[in-house]
This record gives sequence, structure tokens and C-alpha cells, in this order.
Amino acid sequence: MGMSLNTKELRLFFQTFLNDTQLRTFVLDHFPPIYSQISAWGQSYTDRILLLIDFCYRQGEIEEMTAALARDFPDQMALFLEEMGKLSEGNPTAVDKNEPDDRLEIPPPDSWSY
Repeated sequence: MGMSLNTKELRLFFQTFLNDTQLRTFVLDHFPPIYSQISAWGQSYTDRILLLIDFCYRQGEIEEMTAALARDFPDQMALFLEEMGKLSEGNPTAVDKNEPDDRLEIPPPDSWSY
């Protein structure tokens, strides 16, 4: 079984590391059935993120989306997992499934250094 983030973590990752163009490109590359919905005029960036996460959740593809994000944005994912406290020593992209999802409070993204 591969890495997976919960919906709150996915939303935070998108909001922190991807701009609107990167989000739409990611959707076109990995989830083309909803590209036209994601690209509709008048949607906020947050609405686009929520639509993608909802689609993947309903299709059982949260793990696939997480893996695709790790492949397409490896540096951002490594930084995110480090900040979330989810890096395992042997595998920098493995999530420690034994830790509860709410075990630590994430500092605001504007306080992170890149």
C-alpha cells in the first residue's frame, strides 16, 4: 500500500504549493474526466481544489492522487511531509500510518521557509 494523505492535508498541500495553472495542469494530466469542471470560469481556486479532492474521494483515488503529487512535485511533497511530521526514516515519501492525523498543529504556510 502506498502513501496517502487525508482530505484536509491534501487541501493544505494544494493551497500551499500549487498555483491555479499548476492545479489545472495536474488535473488534465491525471484526472482528465473532470478537467472541464475544474477549468470552468467563475470558480474560486478553493472550489477547484475541493472539486478535485471530492472527485478522487468518490472514485477511491485519493492514494493515486497523493502518489501523482509526489511524482510531479517531489520537492514540495518532501517539504510538506517533513512539516507535517510524516516522513519515515527509511523512505522520505512514506507516511507513518500509526500516527493519528491530528497529532500536531501546522504552522501557517507564510511562516515556512523554502
